[in-house]
Order: sequence, then structure tokens, then C-alpha cells
Amino acid sequence: MSNIDKKRKEFSAKELHVIEWLANPQDKRTNKQIHEEVGIATRTVTEWKKRPDILEAVYDRVMQQVGLELPRVMESMVLKAIHQQDVNAAKLVLKAAGKIDRDHSANALKGVQINLNTNIPRPDDEPVEINEGGGS
Repeated sequence: MSNIDKKRKEFSAKELHVIEWLANPQDKRTNKQIHEEVGIATRTVTEWKKRPDILEAVYDRVMQQVGLELPRVMESMVLKAIHQQDVNAAKLVLKAAGKIDRDHSANALKGVQINLNTNIPRPDDEPVEINEGGGS
């Protein structure tokens, strides 16, 4: 059982409803709408939004949601590194994979050859130079 699951058990169903609402920035419902849905006073919603335990649970929920999106983010960075030959995207992927230090400088990669074999035919079959600024 994760820490988030353990923490969630400490909250009532009404508190969990408010936590889920606060953790979703795309949810544009107002305090008034939430209080009507949940059956609590508007003032209660406002007070709960200030409670450290509620705020921590909201943060935990947001981090859980972000974690679910990380594979898609990494996939997009890999594709950007390969198809756009973006050095910064390649560095980010290598950092996340633990292949280079998180505190590396540009000098740390000097002398390291990274082969981005994309099997994408080039019109002129000329070698493509990748610059440190990213992009093509």
C-alpha cells in the first residue's frame, strides 16, 4: 500500500472529493458548486483549502497524476531527440535513464559519441551535424 493510499484513509469521503477537485487544475467548478455537490458549507471548502493535511494530500495526488504521465513525456523527448536531432532532449533522456550525471556540464559529454540511428532516409545522404543548441 502506497503512502498516498495510507493518507487517503485518514480523510472522509467529502474531504477526498474536495482533494480530487483541488488536484485537478482543469476542473473549473467553484467553491459554491463543490459545497452544493458535497453537502458542506462554502466556508468549510475555503477552510479545507488552507489545511496543511489537505494541501499535502492534494500535492500527493498531483504527483501521482504527474507520475502517470511520465512515460508519455519520456517518449516525446526520445522522439524529439531522434527525429529533430535535439541534443538537449537527448541529454534529458540520458539523465533520466541515469546514463549521465544530473549535474553534468556540456564538457562532460565531450568525446562521447551518441549514435541516433533513425533509419530515416535523407534526400542527399549527407551527414547531419548536431549543434549543442538543439534543433536542426
